[in-house]
Amino acid sequence: MKFGKRLKRKKVPEWTNAYVDYNGLKRVLGDIARYRQSVQPSASRDGLQRMAPFDSFTGFPKEPSGSPIADAEEQAIDVRVSRHGHGWFYETNFLRRSEGGGEIEARFFEKLDEELNKVNAFFKDKVEEAMQEADSLNRQMDALTALRIKVERPGSDGSSSGTPSSGCSSTGSMASNDIKGKGIGAPHRTSQGESCRDPVNVRKRDPLEILDRVKMKRTLESPVSTLKRLFGDSRDVELRFKEEELTGAKERLKVVFIDFYLKLYQLKQYSVMNHSAFAKILKKYEKVSTRRAKRSYMEIVDNSYLVRSNKVTNLLERVEAIFITHFSNSNRRKAMASLRPKAKKENHKVTFFTGFFCGCSVALVVAIILRIEARNLMEMEDGSLYMQNVFPLYSLFGYIILHMLMYAANIYFWRLYRIGFISKTRDLKTVTEIVPLVLVVVVLAIIICPLNIVYRSSRIFFMRCIFHCIFAPLYKVTLPDFFLADHLTSQVQTIRCLEIYICYYGLGEYSQRQNKCHNNGVYNTFYFVVAVIPFWFRFMQCLRRLCEEKDAVHAFNGLKYLFTILAVLIRTAFELTEGPAWLVLALLSSIVATAMNTFWDIVMDWGLLRRNSNNFYLRDKLLVSHKSVYYIAMFLNIVLRLAWTKLVLEFNLRPMHQMAVTTVISCLEILRRGIWSFFRLENEHLNNVGKYRAFNSVPHPFCYYDESGHDDDEDDQDSDKKE
Repeated sequence: MKFGKRLKRKKVPEWTNAYVDYNGLKRVLGDIARYRQSVQPSASRDGLQRMAPFDSFTGFPKEPSGSPIADAEEQAIDVRVSRHGHGWFYETNFLRRSEGGGEIEARFFEKLDEELNKVNAFFKDKVEEAMQEADSLNRQMDALTALRIKVERPGSDGSSSGTPSSGCSSTGSMASNDIKGKGIGAPHRTSQGESCRDPVNVRKRDPLEILDRVKMKRTLESPVSTLKRLFGDSRDVELRFKEEELTGAKERLKVVFIDFYLKLYQLKQYSVMNHSAFAKILKKYEKVSTRRAKRSYMEIVDNSYLVRSNKVTNLLERVEAIFITHFSNSNRRKAMASLRPKAKKENHKVTFFTGFFCGCSVALVVAIILRIEARNLMEMEDGSLYMQNVFPLYSLFGYIILHMLMYAANIYFWRLYRIGFISKTRDLKTVTEIVPLVLVVVVLAIIICPLNIVYRSSRIFFMRCIFHCIFAPLYKVTLPDFFLADHLTSQVQTIRCLEIYICYYGLGEYSQRQNKCHNNGVYNTFYFVVAVIPFWFRFMQCLRRLCEEKDAVHAFNGLKYLFTILAVLIRTAFELTEGPAWLVLALLSSIVATAMNTFWDIVMDWGLLRRNSNNFYLRDKLLVSHKSVYYIAMFLNIVLRLAWTKLVLEFNLRPMHQMAVTTVISCLEILRRGIWSFFRLENEHLNNVGKYRAFNSVPHPFCYYDESGHDDDEDDQDSDKKE
């Protein structure tokens, strides 16, 4: 595999812009090559013979004896290193600028310097963040070891653990020294020669005194805890020194260490891949220009912070040591399996069955359409009965399957871009009418099944997100929660189908195929309610985020959903009454809601229509190489958003045709949501890229308080939010 492709595969997606612009440097080399070919089209590659032969094992050039690379006639560059802020700044002076094509080569080294300065600055910032997180983990391990002593020996004051007066040999300080590692920080030596460092200045003669200023964090939010916080109750609880408390803290801290190790490992890979990129591109430069520059420039790269700093390596080693000792019972193989989980192998079984059932679904739909047309069922009385009563029962599964197929397609493209059968109705038996109900019961049973079968983890995750949507204002809103709620807004007809199930089978109308649900006042009331439930979820999520983040954009987003709720209610009233006054109100409210939602989709959710963008009315950063895809997506979003006009304007359709139009419009909305999902997540990904957030922050189990009772960790979280 070529290095350019390998670099692309190895990149942390959120750090893409922080890597060496390898392709950009190759383009400059292409300019150099084209210039040389235009000047000397028939020249041979004799100049390359002056280059040193390459070692077959290392890939680096061998220097012939008696010909130093820095000789005057061979020297092409002079790299200057100067102090710049808290780091070093690299600037290359190309000594052959006056020669033909020298300006292009000078531009190559200017860009090379720019990339080296960029990656060094980024790497230094990330290492400093890692060191700060190491300090935080120090304190967490101090608290954990002190809690372990207190739980295992309730009457202990800390002295029985063999802790000397300095506290440097205690279990807590051992954890502290472990995570600091050699060469990190400024440790001092005890009389016994042990390394000791106190990052929080709280360790005294008794290591258990640290527990006086530590509380347990509540990481699992619940409606009760949210209501308590609303009335001023602290999110942290006092330690009770129970075994389950120790076990819970240890498990949570174990997750934190795994996440921290992954960050460090990615930082190490970042250093290695960028170092290789400089070596590869300089090798290509020597091949194209027939000049020697690699050895001189790579000496600078090798002495830069990107390569020279060993803090990440030391931290990796110490985290491994701590994890093996404290979280894996000294079992190194088990520890490394947790820290470095193996990548799952691609399972083609899922791909096969997805394609197989998708093909079957398409064939079934085509067969149904052909049968309807061949027998002219839409014009028959039996066909009308079927469309009014049975078709909505089966269409529920069609909506869900279509939504799942669109989501599967999105997953494929996200990974790629690295974001009924109709029979005679007169001879029906009761058992035929029960089939849809049985299918629904089976699906619901699978979803709530507690057994570890049929993708249990995914089902639990789905139910948790649904639960968070239902109790939206009582839970912190995360991406999966509002992403699911947005998808539910496109499944209004599916939710209404569930209401039809309750009415149709609850009233026993399935035995006579008579649907009198719309004659029931309770049904009509809930017909209004269920249509606005998904939009209400999103409205409450916007209110929660507005209260937490104090960002006006969530207020405008909530107002958008409020207008949508109003439009849906008026449109539903028009559907049930079909009066001219309701028609006007439905048109006006739907136009306003559609305009607001379309603007929000394209501008806010997709981040497009940027006037000052380098790409005409798009974003500066795009993952799809074909820009036309974005223009087509915007056009389709507008067209599909206006699909409701078909149903509103043709309010006098026959019932069976109206059901068919409703079904088509619902399917179009699901397709629109599928398109929306791809670009919504792409925009979210690119926004995170701008902040270089490759990892989510994992909450720590313990919270430190200073003498005034102020939460030190709150300051860290606030600074993260501001950042």
